Amino acid sequence: MYRQYRADLMGSGGSKKPTKGAPNGWAPPGGTPETTPDGKRQLTEEEKAKKQKLLDDYKLLEEKIKETMKLLTVREKTRVNMKRITDSGPVSPILQGDISVDVPTTAKIVRIFTSSTFTDTMHERNVWMSEAYPRVKTFCQELGYEFQVVDMRWGVRDEAMDDHSTTDLCLKELQLCQKLSTGPNFVTLLSHKYGYRSLTREIDAEEFDKIFAVIESTEAKELLQKWYRKDNNAVPPMYLLSPISKHLPDFISSNKDASKEAKTKWWQESDIMQAALESSAEQALGVEAAKKYIISVTEKEIQMGLLSLDKEKAGKTCLWFNRVIKNIDKLEANYQLSRYMECLGPEDKVHKAQELLYDLKQRQIAECLPQKNIISYSVSWTDKGSLSGEIKHDGINPVVTEHKKYLKKLADDFVKAVTDMISASIKEREASPNTDPLYAECLQHIRFSQQKCANFHGRETTLGKIKTYLTTQNQKPLVIHGMSGCGKTSIMAMAAKLVPSWMNNTEPVVIIRFLGTTPDSSNINGLLMSIIQQINIIYGYQIDVPEIVDSGKDLTDLIKELQFALRHARPSRPIVLMLDSLDQLDPTNNARALQWLPTILNASVKVIVSTLEDDIYECYPKLQQKLKDPSLFVPVPVLEKKDVNNILDSWLKSNKRTLTAEQRSIVTEAFDKCPIPLFLKLSFDEACKWNSFSSVDETRLQATVRDSINMLYSRLEVRHGEIFVSHALGYLTTATSGLSESELEDVLSCDDVVLNDVYVYWTPPIRRLPPLLLVRLRTDLQEYIVERGADGVRVMYWYHRQFIEAARSRYCGDKITRHLHTGLAEFFSGTWSKGNKKPYTDRSGKSGLEDRHVAAQPMKYGDTYNVRKMNNLPFHRIMAGHLEEVKMECLANFHFLLTKLVSTSVRNVVYDYQAAKKELPQDYAVEMLHDCMQLSQQALIYDPYQLAPQFLIRLAGEQNPELLQFCSQCKKYPSPYLYPDKDILIKPGGQMVYMLSEHTAAVTGLDMTQDGKTIATCADDDEQSVKTWNVEDGTLIKSFNKLGEGPDHVTFIANDSMILVEYAKNMKAIQLSGEVAYTLNHSSGAYTPAGKDRCSLAIFKGKVGALFDAYTGKKTDVTFLQKSSPMRDIASSNPSVISGSERYIVVVDEDWYRISVIDIEQKTMSNWVVVFEPPPPDDDEADDRTIDAVAITPDQTSVVVSNYTDNDLNFYSLETLQRTRVIKGNEQDFCDTYRFTPDGKRLYFKHDNGIVVYDLDKEERSEVLPHPSTVNGVICRSWKTLATISEDTAVRIWDITKPEKQQQTESSSLGDKVMDYCLLPNPRYIVLTVRKNKNETDSGLLMVYDLATKNVVRKATMTDMPKAMKILDDKELLMLNGNRKLKTVNLTSMEVSNVFQGKVCKYCGDKVEVIKDGKEILTMTRGKKGIKTYDRRSGKTKAVIYPPNDVKELKERLDDSTLTVGKCNLCVCRVDEGPIVVFDFQKNVCVHVIRDKLLTADDKIFWAGFMPSDGSILAIQTEQEIPNPKKKSDTVSTTSIAIYDLKKEELTSRWLFDKEYFNKYHSQQNRKGLDVSVDNSMLLDDERLLTSSDDFILRVWNLKTGELIKRLEGHRIAAKLVSHDKSPYFLSLAEWDEENAIRVWDKKSLECVTSFRLDHTLSSTVVCGDGRSFISITRPPTANVVHWTLVGITSVSDLAAKPATYKPEAKVMQLTLDDDDEDEKEDALDPDDDVDEISDVDDDDDDNDDAGGGDGDAKEDEDDGDW
Repeated sequence: MYRQYRADLMGSGGSKKPTKGAPNGWAPPGGTPETTPDGKRQLTEEEKAKKQKLLDDYKLLEEKIKETMKLLTVREKTRVNMKRITDSGPVSPILQGDISVDVPTTAKIVRIFTSSTFTDTMHERNVWMSEAYPRVKTFCQELGYEFQVVDMRWGVRDEAMDDHSTTDLCLKELQLCQKLSTGPNFVTLLSHKYGYRSLTREIDAEEFDKIFAVIESTEAKELLQKWYRKDNNAVPPMYLLSPISKHLPDFISSNKDASKEAKTKWWQESDIMQAALESSAEQALGVEAAKKYIISVTEKEIQMGLLSLDKEKAGKTCLWFNRVIKNIDKLEANYQLSRYMECLGPEDKVHKAQELLYDLKQRQIAECLPQKNIISYSVSWTDKGSLSGEIKHDGINPVVTEHKKYLKKLADDFVKAVTDMISASIKEREASPNTDPLYAECLQHIRFSQQKCANFHGRETTLGKIKTYLTTQNQKPLVIHGMSGCGKTSIMAMAAKLVPSWMNNTEPVVIIRFLGTTPDSSNINGLLMSIIQQINIIYGYQIDVPEIVDSGKDLTDLIKELQFALRHARPSRPIVLMLDSLDQLDPTNNARALQWLPTILNASVKVIVSTLEDDIYECYPKLQQKLKDPSLFVPVPVLEKKDVNNILDSWLKSNKRTLTAEQRSIVTEAFDKCPIPLFLKLSFDEACKWNSFSSVDETRLQATVRDSINMLYSRLEVRHGEIFVSHALGYLTTATSGLSESELEDVLSCDDVVLNDVYVYWTPPIRRLPPLLLVRLRTDLQEYIVERGADGVRVMYWYHRQFIEAARSRYCGDKITRHLHTGLAEFFSGTWSKGNKKPYTDRSGKSGLEDRHVAAQPMKYGDTYNVRKMNNLPFHRIMAGHLEEVKMECLANFHFLLTKLVSTSVRNVVYDYQAAKKELPQDYAVEMLHDCMQLSQQALIYDPYQLAPQFLIRLAGEQNPELLQFCSQCKKYPSPYLYPDKDILIKPGGQMVYMLSEHTAAVTGLDMTQDGKTIATCADDDEQSVKTWNVEDGTLIKSFNKLGEGPDHVTFIANDSMILVEYAKNMKAIQLSGEVAYTLNHSSGAYTPAGKDRCSLAIFKGKVGALFDAYTGKKTDVTFLQKSSPMRDIASSNPSVISGSERYIVVVDEDWYRISVIDIEQKTMSNWVVVFEPPPPDDDEADDRTIDAVAITPDQTSVVVSNYTDNDLNFYSLETLQRTRVIKGNEQDFCDTYRFTPDGKRLYFKHDNGIVVYDLDKEERSEVLPHPSTVNGVICRSWKTLATISEDTAVRIWDITKPEKQQQTESSSLGDKVMDYCLLPNPRYIVLTVRKNKNETDSGLLMVYDLATKNVVRKATMTDMPKAMKILDDKELLMLNGNRKLKTVNLTSMEVSNVFQGKVCKYCGDKVEVIKDGKEILTMTRGKKGIKTYDRRSGKTKAVIYPPNDVKELKERLDDSTLTVGKCNLCVCRVDEGPIVVFDFQKNVCVHVIRDKLLTADDKIFWAGFMPSDGSILAIQTEQEIPNPKKKSDTVSTTSIAIYDLKKEELTSRWLFDKEYFNKYHSQQNRKGLDVSVDNSMLLDDERLLTSSDDFILRVWNLKTGELIKRLEGHRIAAKLVSHDKSPYFLSLAEWDEENAIRVWDKKSLECVTSFRLDHTLSSTVVCGDGRSFISITRPPTANVVHWTLVGITSVSDLAAKPATYKPEAKVMQLTLDDDDEDEKEDALDPDDDVDEISDVDDDDDDNDDAGGGDGDAKEDEDDGDW
């Protein structure tokens, strides 16, 4: 409708062609026109008033469209429909930021603790690991869950036994499984063995003394005193079991004999101590208290994992696989049997174990666990040896058939039982709010805050300042800042916790985010979206927020949404937004420039942020620039001494520890030397390990944070093994965003360097890393590792930057980095998954192959994308140097690319290519694929599923084997896609290097640094953006947004250290860091940079000029005064008429006829020199040539002056001011902003859709770099790399030295412009009228084009182009000539075969319809008072049909643009400003006159009409007045569809109107500009109507019921609708530059089948006669026909199979359509007696503007694209 208004206003009466907004066209209602004496038409008062109203409406609509485009640039295919978590009750405290609530887990993990005795269940655990766990892992992955198994029973190194920590670690891991796991978390294999009863690692001192007192054995007492030492640092004091190696150093010796001897001695002594404790504990403590000294480790696990639960809970989380070995109690006791049950040793000890086992199995477990959770097996004992006969397998032998079947069933049962429990738990979990992504996001930050608050103390001064800010009137954000490790995060967490108590008279909403700790808090789009959603839910606003997956341009929408959301805050319920660590934000989208951060807040909003002070992170300098007030900046001070002591006291208390006085002094003195909270934490963690009996050497601290971290790493290496620790932490640090525990375990399990070190004493049954090793390491690191989300997975990563830096330095050196990247690359590739055995060589040199049982890495797990693989595999392959692999698996792998585009973003894929190009600079395939991705960015952002057609078209013709293979993959893409028969997309490898798509409006300003490495651009978009780009790699460097209104020009100044931006009201010099250096209040006048390195600015206003210092903006003492008389004002409105160089400035006078030269060095201004003589004042016909462009040559010897008329290049000497040279220009050019190459050999400037270049030595002109839209600027610093900007929002980088790749459409061009076209009944052919060149207006060509062969098979020249044409059959064409005569043309002979009787009406346009299966022609009568029909064969008028006399006699005539012909022998037309009439052209009568004022009032426009085949109703697209939801007394005019019942002759009540969305748009401020007004409409069938509206949504309606069937979303602008009766599809065409896309929809399912976004706009597109292919017409200057095939459907179009009606004819024939003498003769027998319409124009000579109107609107002027 926007274009319809424009067409109405720009027209001057007469015939109007149909316009975009109305399918049937529309012309302003006429009247009897009057003329002035000079023959010009004079408007009536009524017409003037109507035109003024249209003007006013147009302006309002134009503003509305602009606002709409700003507010909603895209409604992506993927959307997040905000879910009301609080539908059933009040808003969750989690969402409101209550730090005090209990936080449930949100981890999507299934984590199972496997409890068993070790020696008797080896085969069971092995079969689970090899056969069951991988299946369960796959099951979980497909549901989006991670699967982990904790099996602590194998791989225990001597070092782990040495410190006796294994039992405690087991129980901690079990607790973690219970906390995190969804569904099952505990599985036991308890069978006939009770298990090992270990010495207690810690014994309460009081209990120890009681037990010790009753022990009788002197040996036992001596051993207990030897091994247990009292630690008074424990609270309460504890006796600690010493590490075994303390008294038996050989226990961990590499000498096997010595180690064996030490172990034997330890077991002897430990048995004595264990027996003494067991026997004495009951006597000293009682039965219950003594249990912990008596029961086995296995029973402790079962008590915690199963027996501590109620039966219902145990039934959901626990399983017992109960293996019973038949008659095992009857077997003779021996060593082998002792591996399966207690049978050796003292009888009382054996009996006690069997007694405890019986009670555990038969009473405790049986009572607690439901029977269905107990899965029992009965197997026989076997004494058969292995196949070799060398090893005995007494008990369970996997070679024995019975046992083999048992183990298989055990694995199958495990999978079924566990997956059933998982499914049930996931179903239960999904019903809770915990699974909502927003809830999970808030919960993670609450949990993190609680962790930070747990041990917080002190900081009263800083907290006091925050409290003051929150409780006083301040409408700016508060900034907490300090150095790394100073405690900012803890302060922010505690402040968030205290907010409710500080603001106790209100109910504050705390929105807290610790940036970088979750995926959504790491990038700006995710951050803002989650904040917006949280606020809207809390305050009860349920709206849709578009999911922004890529592209910084959509950040504008989110900034607006945030601003709107913050307005919900109320005095009684304020918002406190707290953002910790701004420096942790991903810099993508220029996030750290903080343009998104609100700096002016309403009274009920507070914003607190924290950041590092380092300039490298950008945030702090930006905040200083934005917030000038020092009181808004709160530095985090050094901790005071009392705070340090209080913090230590608190931490010690929470850890149940204390320190000796000497030890405490060591800690506080160390902190005095390094007063950083992080150092204090590291020191405390070290001190917590000190015992009261620790020696001085054991209580040393490091001097710095880095030294402390290195000491931590060193201790870990000693404790866990240097190789294991260095590789584990190396992988963790090298990973892009951390690793999950299972990922790290898998990676390490494939690292044979680690395994060979781990297996030094023992080789496990499966070649994997023993889980306990990683558990122990993670436990020792738990204070310094955070768990956060990354790519949908819970991962571990360093919690502080200093740990990352230390780990990189220590573990990621040059020698090891490639190994680490290789391990990660092979893991994310899945190289060693799915049973692929990895080769290895063990420590002895033996080689082998082993399955490592690592997780598979498919592209998708069920419906869940494997984003971990997408984001990690390319990076690690490249960094590992696996260049062929990265191509095969990623960059030249269609499946991978498509998956990554869909699951992540185009930007991420481009980054992969750019990283690969650095390693493969000469790789042709990578280069071409990278270029394709760059060129296709806009299309793939729009719809990633366009990957196949975009790349196939761009790579067509390439012969590189890798590219051919990639194209072969594309062709196998199973989903439908559009494929054209012409190369309609820009080819890679050509002159265009990058297409940068970040601006959201036409780019208006462009400049380049002197070294050619950086460009600056600006656009008057919603961000008012100024951007800088890296020319070499096409990346966005910075974006400076909203520093002023209406940026129009950018210029690098001050030796390229600043950018001068011309805004609408002033100019600002912006430093490259983003700070505004100064502002010049210059709203009019001319200016230019000048001087060496552009160190000066010359500014002119009126008759004078002055020189300013470009570095400071201060005015110098240099003023330019005119010596000429008279003095003249200097031209100020056009930057192309002022030019500055190092020494000179050339200006033009305000009349634009003269130039003056300023010598900066001499500080002089020359007299005015007349370049073009002004025309005589009394001669209106004389040429008026003005100066339209000036430019100083690089050598500063000349200035070039030119004008728009002849565009000659006039060279004037800067010394003599004499003309020295003239190079003849091209009259078709439009000289503007001349530029020279630095060597002065070429002059170039923008012109229409390309660049004009003059070779000044040869004086030759050429045109280069064709663009799809108007070029707004061009610049280069060498004749190699050029940058251009254009109306389509793109910034393009070109390499002019590369050969230009010609597109097929250019080489096969049919002419300049297709004026009109029609489809023949044989879908193989199309008839076109073509303008040969731009200068032709009347003449052209008539062609028959064969779509199958892509050849013209008939061609004729025409001196006169037709005004309209229609197809009659495969051989005949109906044409309307310029004399208003209808004629048939034989397409075989290209001759007129019949001339129809009489004439049609004036300004008929294309309103000529073929009816009755081609037997008759219908059109308007000559005077537009009725309609008439012709007999097609005879050409005679068959019938003239008028409405009733009262209608016929009205002054107004029928509006031809409203003529609608139905399939039911009815046609409808409206009288201008009058009734609507319906004619029956079968009965030749007027059957209905509709006079309802709701449809026919003066202000009601008949946009379109539709009738089903039964003729029962008429659907009319017209205006409807709707009550305004905001102002009940007001109405809103909306274009809707009215349904008129033709049988009852009454207007029904069922208007097709989307009331729901209307109310939404008109009640919410953030949706201002969107409207449900119908822009286009179309019948889908007799029951359904399709509309396209001003909110860019397509809607399908039921005509009979008025029901809205479905909304079809995806467009960014209002789309044009196209279909065909024979087609199962319809098209929606977004033809403006903002979208420029085609969407194909299935009529039945109403689903989008596919889409295609173009580089160039098309003139029009229609559905081909076969119903399964489509035809487009290209725009000037390359006229062509594009035939689209819908690939991938069951019935693909095959036009070559259609009959060949025409044989190729090389001869060009001549068709004479206009015969003025014959055509002007009146036919006395013509029954059409209607008097011609009178007009102000000279009737019959309307030129080709009226041409066209066939099946496609190819007649649209090129101007339409500009709008």
